[in-house]
Amino acid sequence: MAENTDRRGFLRYVASAAVGAVLSGGVLYALEGGTRDNVVSLSQQLNALQSRNSVLTQQLTSLQSEVSSLAQQTSGVLGYAFGGGSFAAIGLSTRKPVAVSQIPELNGKGLWFANSRLDSSNRVWAGEHRTGTVYVIDPVKASIVRTVQLPGRWSIMILDIDPAGKYVYVLNLIVAPSATDAALAATTVKPEDIAPSVVYKIDTSTQQVVGSLQVGRFACDIAIGPDGKFLYIPNQLDKLVTVVDLSTFQVVDSISGEVSPNGQIGGSMITLSPAGKWLFLEQAPSHNWSGVDIEGPNAEIIVDPSTRKIVKSIPLDESPGIDEFSPDGKYATVTLRTKVAIIDTNTLEIVAQVPVDGPGTLSYSPDSRFAYVPSGKDSRIVIIDLSSFRAVDSIDLPFAPSVIVPYDPTGRLGYKLIPVSQTG
Repeated sequence: MAENTDRRGFLRYVASAAVGAVLSGGVLYALEGGTRDNVVSLSQQLNALQSRNSVLTQQLTSLQSEVSSLAQQTSGVLGYAFGGGSFAAIGLSTRKPVAVSQIPELNGKGLWFANSRLDSSNRVWAGEHRTGTVYVIDPVKASIVRTVQLPGRWSIMILDIDPAGKYVYVLNLIVAPSATDAALAATTVKPEDIAPSVVYKIDTSTQQVVGSLQVGRFACDIAIGPDGKFLYIPNQLDKLVTVVDLSTFQVVDSISGEVSPNGQIGGSMITLSPAGKWLFLEQAPSHNWSGVDIEGPNAEIIVDPSTRKIVKSIPLDESPGIDEFSPDGKYATVTLRTKVAIIDTNTLEIVAQVPVDGPGTLSYSPDSRFAYVPSGKDSRIVIIDLSSFRAVDSIDLPFAPSVIVPYDPTGRLGYKLIPVSQTG
C-alpha cells in the first residue's frame, strides 16, 4: 500500500507539474482530492485552457486581419494635397479624399512646400515667402510642430529635403540689399542690384539652422540628386546651374549654358530623374513670373549630370513651372500655364500635352500608371493615364490645391496609419 500511495503521489506530482506548465492570466491550476477526482479536474481544466487558447487564437487572427487591412489602406494613400491652410489625404483606389483637415494659422500665407517630399518623421515643411518663416507641419495631427525664423529680407522662398529626410535646404531667391522694401516685396528689383542668393541648411530632427551658403545671383530653385551628394541650383543670372557638394556644403562646380540676347540666362525650376540620369531645367525668364526684367525663351533644358553638359533644349510655347518624374523614370511631366507637357525620357521628346488649368506640383501613383495634377483654378486633381496620355478622372476638393506631397510611395521613410482625421 505504501508503494501504491507513493506512486499515486508521484502521479499527482507529474499531473500538477503538467498543468502548472500552462499559465492563463497568471493563475496556476493545482490538483485536489483523490486520484480519480484529480484526473477529472485536470481534464476539465485542460479543456478550459484549450477553449481559452482557441478564443485567443481567433482574437489574434482578427487583429492580424485588421492590421493587414490598415496596411492596405495606408499603402493605398497617394499623399497629401495642400492648398493654403487646408489639406486632404487622397485614396489611390477610391480616387477620393480619405480625409480633409485644416490648419487655420496657415490660411492666406502664400506658402511654398518642400519639393514633394516628407522628412524622416513624415512631416511636411512649408515656407512663407515674404517673412522667411518656415513651418514644420504634422499632417496626422493637423498641427504646426514648430516654426523656424530665418534671417534676412525675403520675397520668394524655395525648399527641398535630402533623400534621407534629414536636412531641409531653404533658398532665399532675391537678395538685394540696396533695393527698397517695397521693390523687394513686389519683386521689381533691378538685375544690377541683385546680390548672391543664400541657402540655409536646417536639421529636421532639431529644427535648427546648421549652415548657410551664398550661391549664384537670383537663384530660383534647388534640387538634390537621388544619391544625396549634390545640390543643383539654377540661376537667372551668372551661370546656368550652381553645384553644391552636400558633404562639405560648399560650391564645387557650375554648368554653363547659352545666354539670352541681353546676356542673361533665365533658368528657373530644376528636377533630377529617380536614377539620376537626367537633370531637367525649366527655362522661364523672370519677366514671366516676377517684376524682375530678365528676358529669354521658354524652354526645357536637359543636362547630363555625370558630364554636367547640356544634351538638348526643347522649346515651349508657354512659361514652364515645375517638372516631376514618374517613379519608373520613363516620363517627365512639365507644368505649363494651361496644360502639362509629358516628355519621354528615352527619346527626350514631348509625347503629349494634356489641358489642365493652372496646374500645380503633381505626383504619380507608385506604379507610374497615373499622374495626379492639382488644378488650382478648378479646385480638383486631374488624373492622367500615362498609357493613353489622356485625363481619365478627377478628384473634387473643397479647396484649391497647389501641391501634392506624396505619402512616401518608395517606402523609404516607412508608413504611418491613415493620416489626418475625417472632418468633412
